[in-house]
Amino acid sequence: MRKFLVVCLTAALVACGGGGGGAGGNPGAGGPGAGGPPSQGTTVYGTLTASERALLGTDADGDGVRDDVDAWIAATYTDPAARAAAVVAAQWDTWAMIRGSRGTATTQAELHQWESAQDCFDMRVINAMGDKAPSSHDWAATLFNTHDRTKAYLTWDASTDGQYSLGTTTPCNEIGALTTP
Repeated sequence: MRKFLVVCLTAALVACGGGGGGAGGNPGAGGPGAGGPPSQGTTVYGTLTASERALLGTDADGDGVRDDVDAWIAATYTDPAARAAAVVAAQWDTWAMIRGSRGTATTQAELHQWESAQDCFDMRVINAMGDKAPSSHDWAATLFNTHDRTKAYLTWDASTDGQYSLGTTTPCNEIGALTTP
């Protein structure tokens, strides 16, 4: 799925052209989960700069997934296990996008968590929906629906080239939704 997602996003980035860029800021250590309540200026991704908040977009419930993506997931994935896995995958894809905007290196452990979330999502969606599952293109078009979001995700993806995760994925029952402490 990753290679297909990158191909779709690259085509979208080329097609939409235009600039805009990510932001600096001090990258948080570790994967998603750092931070406090959104009302205190932090998210499940840690403290965000103004441009990172623009990448994240409106997230009224503070789950680390934009409201438009939350609505799409709820409408698309009616099976509870597939929906939960889609939220976690969206959180990790958003985390990757924010990391890409920062130019922050990804550790092996973080890459492993991202891959595990994607694998769990693929497995649960295929089990629940089979051939009726949305394509990777639909997923990418929903999550990375602007030039800046696409560019940030592809920057993160390029930074992970040549890295390998820990080999096996984490079982789905051990991958939970990201929450603020």
